[in-house]
Amino acid sequence: AEAVRADALKKMAEAKLKADEAIARYAEEKVKTAKAESTTSTKRWEFDFVAVSEMTQTKFVKFLQDREDKGWEFVGTTPLDDKPVWVFRKAKGGVTTTYTLPQSGQYGYRTEPAKPTVVKDGTYYTVPPAPPVPPAAPAAPLTPTTPKAPSTTAPAPAQNKTADTADEIEAEIKRLQEKLEVLKKKSKVK
Repeated sequence: AEAVRADALKKMAEAKLKADEAIARYAEEKVKTAKAESTTSTKRWEFDFVAVSEMTQTKFVKFLQDREDKGWEFVGTTPLDDKPVWVFRKAKGGVTTTYTLPQSGQYGYRTEPAKPTVVKDGTYYTVPPAPPVPPAAPAAPLTPTTPKAPSTTAPAPAQNKTADTADEIEAEIKRLQEKLEVLKKKSKVK
């Protein structure tokens, strides 16, 4: 019985050693993967740089969708260390706000305003609409008025100086009397 027990302990020790080695290999792979997919951040954004590789359009869209599902937004391509990389970003804390653009008014689609969407941990949530604006106070009632007919006479020329002499005053009186006669004639015609 002692020999069976010693044999079982030996097998358990070998199994534990193999498990420890597997855990160490897994940890090394994780470190390598983390280095391959380098992530850098600023105060507001985390950036992920992925080496550009050749792929079909379908694979590229699938790749973008996979990143988007993880909360990353594609920003563009830039050269780093003389090699092009795809740049992805997400807000620190894993929350970003994006706007879904509606269909245009072409081809019978109804145009709607953009709907803000919050992405948190790779899940999209539509932001609820803002509460309705209370109605404005009623306007004061309008009172009807009778419109006045536009004047048909030319305005008097601006007088920049006052009449200083008797001749100037008499000339002004004569001009005003003539104007008065014209107005009287017009009012009799009506």
